[in-house]
Amino acid sequence: MVLMTISTLPLFSQDVVPAAVPVTGIVYDSSSSAPLRGVLITLAGTARNAVTNEAGVFQFPQLAAGTYTLQLTHVGFHKITRSVTVAEKPLTLTFHLADSKVQLEEVVVSAPTINDQ
Repeated sequence: MVLMTISTLPLFSQDVVPAAVPVTGIVYDSSSSAPLRGVLITLAGTARNAVTNEAGVFQFPQLAAGTYTLQLTHVGFHKITRSVTVAEKPLTLTFHLADSKVQLEEVVVSAPTINDQ
């Protein structure tokens, strides 16, 4: 007597998990070419972000392949929005932020003197 068993499990897995790769970048001041510390880099539409270190470097350690919109912001500089495509290999990006000159209005500070009381 021959007993046969039928399994619903595949013999070989055909499911491929998309690779997650690091995305690293460096941000410079466009006028001085100095690395910028404290730049906030946000992946638009997600809660993921990174901040540049003292060397101007940031990293998203594991991003799945796809297209992302990066937003770079820093006080005193123009915001940059760029679309990047992540593939199966690590990606290194370079950005240059331009100064944002803001003219503030006059501020008047006054306080009562001792004689006014």
